[in-house]
Amino acid sequence: MELFNEIAKQKEIFIKKEIEEFHIEINEQILKTVLRNLISNAIKYTKRGGEIFIKSESDRKFYRIKIKDNGIGMSRDRLNEIKNKKVVTSLYGTEKEAGSGFGLLMCRDFIENSGGELKIYSEKEKGTEVIIEFKITE
Repeated sequence: MELFNEIAKQKEIFIKKEIEEFHIEINEQILKTVLRNLISNAIKYTKRGGEIFIKSESDRKFYRIKIKDNGIGMSRDRLNEIKNKKVVTSLYGTEKEAGSGFGLLMCRDFIENSGGELKIYSEKEKGTEVIIEFKITE
């Protein structure tokens, strides 16, 4: 989070965290890379003065990390491109921040190759919620 505090402050974005600690079997560098990308996207596509909510939770079946913003959101077509792992063109952020277009695809592959699932819910002009989910094994 230290990486993003200054960027969020510059855009006047409030980041709320509700973190429950749990242990999952995943390469630490992969998880850090995924979280950096997802939080960076949330900041990039959230308008000045917006909010981002980061939460981790678990129940009897799953460990989840959620990153939700009230940013510009994505169209259904764009979500389908990501879901179907097609090449996604980059979109500029709310303040013309550049991107590569590969971030969400990379995150999805990293999480799936680590035994988890990446879920994305979004609505244009209302925001996006990305959920990293790992099944609890006994």
